Amino acid sequence: MRNSSVFILIFSFIIFGCGDKNDHFSEQYDSLLKHSEDLMESHQKFEAEHEMMDKEHQEFKKEINSIEVKDPAVLEDFAKHEVIIKRHDAIIKNHQQILKNHKELKSKFDTLTDNEIEAKMNEMKKDHEKMKREHQEMENDHKKMKKEHEAMREEIEDEIDDEK
Repeated sequence: MRNSSVFILIFSFIIFGCGDKNDHFSEQYDSLLKHSEDLMESHQKFEAEHEMMDKEHQEFKKEINSIEVKDPAVLEDFAKHEVIIKRHDAIIKNHQQILKNHKELKSKFDTLTDNEIEAKMNEMKKDHEKMKREHQEMENDHKKMKKEHEAMREEIEDEIDDEK
């Protein structure tokens, strides 16, 4: 009788202990998912800003192609901007995939071990930090590019004035 009581106690502990762990993972995941959603909101705003920057860059490209720019520094800076914009495009697409993966993770909880779930959630945290850092870097790049666009425009205007 005593052995069966001990067995029931241990079995109950295992059953309820697992439930607590799953609840804890679920709560942790929900918190991380909320953070992902906040990042998605920020990401979407940045994506719109990036599209505007790309559009401005393409318009400026048309202007440059319509005149003869003599200063090679202007053309070099412009080429650097194109590389930066393409790199940003790739980062943005990567962020979209990361956020999609974060959203889908919970549906896979049943197929993962506790260690795998914990590892995935740690990966989510690292992804969040990476995304924040990359958003900041891209924002800094955009600010720099806007200033450089202005400087290039002034340089081109000076060239045109000198030709007159």
